[in-house]
Amino acid sequence: MSSITPASVARVRRDAPIRSVLGKAGTIMSAGSKEKMRCIAHNDKNPSLQIDPIRNNCHCWSCGWGGDVIEAYMKVQEVNNTPVDFPTAVRALAAEYNIPIEETATDPHYKEAAAAAKQRTAHAFSLHQYVADHYHDQLHQEIGYGPSKTTAHAYFTARGLTQATIDAFHLGGAPHTSHTFVQTLHGQGYTTEDIAQYELFREDRNHDWQSTIHDRVVYPIQNHMGQVVGFAGRILPSTTPSDSPNANATQNKAPKYINSSVSDIYHKKELLYGLFQAKSTISKQDHCYIVEGYQDVLAMHQAGITETVAVCGVALSKEQVRMLHNFTDQITLMLDGDTAGQTAMLRHLEVLLPANYYVNICILPDNQDPDDYLRTYLHNNPNASREELLSSLATHTQDWLTHCAQLLAPLNGKPLRQAQENLFKLISVMPDKVRQESAIRQVAKLLDISYDIVTYEVSKQASQHPAQFLVPKSGEVPRRGGVVESKNTPKQQQTEKTILRHLVLYGTYRITPDDPTTAIAHWIYQDLQQDAITLQNPILQQLLEATYQAHTDWLATQDDQEAICYRPYTLVSHLQCHPDPIMCECTTRIYNQQRSREFTYGDDAHPSIEEVLDTMETQVLHLKIGIIETHIKKLSQSIYDALEQDNIEKYKELNQEKTRWTEMLRVAWGKMRE
Repeated sequence: MSSITPASVARVRRDAPIRSVLGKAGTIMSAGSKEKMRCIAHNDKNPSLQIDPIRNNCHCWSCGWGGDVIEAYMKVQEVNNTPVDFPTAVRALAAEYNIPIEETATDPHYKEAAAAAKQRTAHAFSLHQYVADHYHDQLHQEIGYGPSKTTAHAYFTARGLTQATIDAFHLGGAPHTSHTFVQTLHGQGYTTEDIAQYELFREDRNHDWQSTIHDRVVYPIQNHMGQVVGFAGRILPSTTPSDSPNANATQNKAPKYINSSVSDIYHKKELLYGLFQAKSTISKQDHCYIVEGYQDVLAMHQAGITETVAVCGVALSKEQVRMLHNFTDQITLMLDGDTAGQTAMLRHLEVLLPANYYVNICILPDNQDPDDYLRTYLHNNPNASREELLSSLATHTQDWLTHCAQLLAPLNGKPLRQAQENLFKLISVMPDKVRQESAIRQVAKLLDISYDIVTYEVSKQASQHPAQFLVPKSGEVPRRGGVVESKNTPKQQQTEKTILRHLVLYGTYRITPDDPTTAIAHWIYQDLQQDAITLQNPILQQLLEATYQAHTDWLATQDDQEAICYRPYTLVSHLQCHPDPIMCECTTRIYNQQRSREFTYGDDAHPSIEEVLDTMETQVLHLKIGIIETHIKKLSQSIYDALEQDNIEKYKELNQEKTRWTEMLRVAWGKMRE
């Protein structure tokens, strides 16, 4: 007998495509960034089963059934009268989608082997941390050759880094010889085989040990849990191998950076430099800056903009994109303005857009990188706050579509046509069809091309390159189809928009006629505040707050409130006078859409008071359920990470929090069924 390791189960949950599994049991239809089909758990007449390819799960809004890809596979087999148990389902999915899994023997020998494997991993982490500590201790030791010889501390200080930043990222320097230190490693139980496996040091013909990144400043690379898994060594300015007295004069210049080789604990495509230090701020701010290099991350963090990570010279991978989804779906790419930077930007967009990220582009003036820009700005504004820095960066930031369209302005002929096709390709892979249609309208206006022509070009790119920019999970069949297959937005976005539309148009409607606090503009805001729930769309959150304030102002100016509280559009005029032009524009757009309905349907364009109140109650419950489920999934991942780290106290704390949120979900579902 054998069992499957928890890590393998997690890998199957992540990489086996749920849309492919459920697609064998029925027809899947597009619904924005998600998909839907008739539920396989009950006799469903309408497509009530929502499929989320990004989170790789499903949920039926009719009967309540749902789960991850393993549970979906078991339900499909049950429907086909071939039920399977959980281990069989995991093995079948792994075999079908070529996902490697590890089987564990249930006898004591396997437990010993598993414990040994865990110990080897811990040993590797310990070795890398020990080496990182050594490099950090060598900050004031001279490194390099010839006139560029200096200390790592002097180099980092010259780059404007403070001691606090140097310590926070555990920066260091690799001296020319490490013979004594390697002997110390041996004395600590780290063998020559350990050192060779991770290529940390090498022995020359004179039996002298040297670091593989000797005479360089060192950036330890940590995973998202803070464990050191590798190193990057940067050569000092003007240093080349020919500076060394033993170097061949014809030898080429050394590479600027030398990075650790891929190992069992270091996979570059799964790491983002600075994520360990940045993840809490990214989650709190619901936003992340992505820069190009180590020094840019250090400069941003030192300036207080700690929601910053770096890809370090490579294009974003689907693994990195999925990992960031645990913290945010809003990204600002802050790349160099030169040709290389623009090429990198396009590669990043090819991965971010199919994953349904909201992306902005920040191009700093004079082709400066973030490090140069911040040093200049802070030199001129030494007391600048974080808010002032963010405001300064915002002046150089615009949405990705506007930026890409502006790049086409100086082009003509064949380069222009090729660049246009690249832009149409990017639009074609946007999974949210509402956002895609909005992008089509925007680019048509920016390029002065008719909407129909842009729609045709985007559709053509979608059919010619259905999988070119998609990031499917292992074995997943990429989605195909036209540009505007469905007008539906993702459930959460649609729910938020429905709530705000009703608030703007009918915000003064009351559950209890003589109680102004039961007006929907009032009780919805207070209800969400009480549960600490904010809308995912920041503009809609601002509009929610503006509607609440408009209702408060209206209450202060009306004597006979009950006589007019059920009149439509009561808050529209207040919101159209809002100091924020975006709030005015959103209100006017909602109002104009409703007026258009009136011209078509007359009085039937307006729902009754009862319908408005019932709709609001249902939509708020949908909103809460979606947000609570998302939070529970994040907690589940954190609980798994705590178990991996043997952090029992953290595990218990997270489990208690998950229990509380699960109870909130149970209550919300109970109200929904009522």
